[in-house]
Amino acid sequence: MDGTLTADGSFGRSSRLKALWRGDSGVLLGLLLVGILFGALIGPQFFRAANLELMAIQTVIVCVAALGMTMVIVSSGIDLSVGSIVALATVVTAVMLRQGYSPAMAALGALGAAAVCGLVNGLLITRLK
Repeated sequence: MDGTLTADGSFGRSSRLKALWRGDSGVLLGLLLVGILFGALIGPQFFRAANLELMAIQTVIVCVAALGMTMVIVSSGIDLSVGSIVALATVVTAVMLRQGYSPAMAALGALGAAAVCGLVNGLLITRLK
């Protein structure tokens, strides 16, 4: 199928590449290109399992915040305090871990602090408009 002419007048291979860039695969392809670029600039240690694991762990915090912001934006709102609340939850977790609490208790403490901030924000938004 590489040499066949498609309905739009182009050959199969180039139209498939264009479809990759236009569709959902374009994001994955762009991410792959960035990974190759960083691998070329930094060297083979970039692709070591420990480095990839560290990047995945550090990305989780931003992804969780992005999921929450997606729900806020979908509901026709915007909340600029999300980053600050994530930072507060991180500090609460670190302080509780440093004081000897278990990781589960530290996570619950961070969740509680973030929930209180969210409650205050929600009340301010709904009551004061």
